[in-house]
Amino acid sequence: MHPRRHRCAGVRIKRVHVVPALMVKGQPNRIDPDRWKPIIMSFCRYYGLGSELAVSKLAQITEEQYRSPDIDQANVERLCIANRDRAAAD
Repeated sequence: MHPRRHRCAGVRIKRVHVVPALMVKGQPNRIDPDRWKPIIMSFCRYYGLGSELAVSKLAQITEEQYRSPDIDQANVERLCIANRDRAAAD
């Protein structure tokens, strides 16, 4: 049994580029939340800050069609390591 591994990453934002129309007038460092309408992709579907916004063509195809080959290679390597560890334990 492997111990649980946790990973954490910290980031520092050094620069942000914002369309001027999204800024609060007279406030150079503030984005107007009423003008900003983000699109968030969650499980291959587009959402705003509420319900689904639009149909995603990516959500209409199977994962295998857009998944990169390195994912499958990593799965094969993981199985090989697990089998090796299992054989060593026997």
